[in-house]
Amino acid sequence: MKKILTLLITLHLSCHVFAQSGIMLPDGFVVPNLTEAPVCTVDDKGKMYFNTSSKLILVCDGAQWKPSASQWSLGQSPQTISYNGKVGINTETPQYELDVNGNARISSFLFAVGGIGIGATTLPSGLMVTDGDIAITSTVDTKTWKFDYSDANDHLALKEDGATRMIFANGGNVGIGSTPPTAKLSVDGNGSFSGNLTVNGGKGIVRTTTAAAYKVHVAQFNLGASFSVLAGNCATNSPALNITSAGFTSAPTAQLGNVVSGTGNFGKLIINIDSANANAVVVRFCNNTTSNITLSNMVFNVLCIGL
Repeated sequence: MKKILTLLITLHLSCHVFAQSGIMLPDGFVVPNLTEAPVCTVDDKGKMYFNTSSKLILVCDGAQWKPSASQWSLGQSPQTISYNGKVGINTETPQYELDVNGNARISSFLFAVGGIGIGATTLPSGLMVTDGDIAITSTVDTKTWKFDYSDANDHLALKEDGATRMIFANGGNVGIGSTPPTAKLSVDGNGSFSGNLTVNGGKGIVRTTTAAAYKVHVAQFNLGASFSVLAGNCATNSPALNITSAGFTSAPTAQLGNVVSGTGNFGKLIINIDSANANAVVVRFCNNTTSNITLSNMVFNVLCIGL
């Protein structure tokens, strides 16, 4: 009886050697519950405690505390395992659920070799984003460029810090600027070309030989119900041409064009532009014949080119 009592006392005292008492029970053994790891030296090798933060039983190996058992557990299927915590590969201090210090290769529906899926269940492209945007940020320029699809406007927009710079509309129209495109290419602003510009199957366009951006404007010149030029004389006419809308900042070069409507023997007249300014032109008619010439409801086109 004394030997049994001595043994129980010895076990009880040994449980108090560690910072917090362990308890020997008939059906088990309760180890100390601690929030922080105590000292782990060679003398402490074999000691154990329950870490209340990590919810793990840790054992001192003489240098550091290590889990007493694997933290990996089998799932409901033998092919699946789970881990409650952070996993590090080539790092002993993982900061994330999976922290890889090196390259990684993941083969699955969403992350596969040659493709990345975000919010996607299949990978038809190298990068697949479902119902989301793509943003690229420069910390040096403090600039963020973003591809943003709008369900309401049916287009994909390229934005710089929230400002729309380019629009790709459903159906193929492309817009440069913030205005939705109404043609295959719509430019909201000025354009510059370092080479030739051809249109309509390779046809050329009028261009200047200088850096100045010239305007071309066609106006109509209406002589009124009746305009007469006496035999051997000249007459001028300067009706309103509405060339102000062309935005000329100086006098354009003007050329009288074809007849739009009217009657009269205008072919016997010598017709030329007498003068022009930013808002109007003056046309001179000279009659070198021996008979008066009258033009009725005569309308000409006038071609104006200028800055």
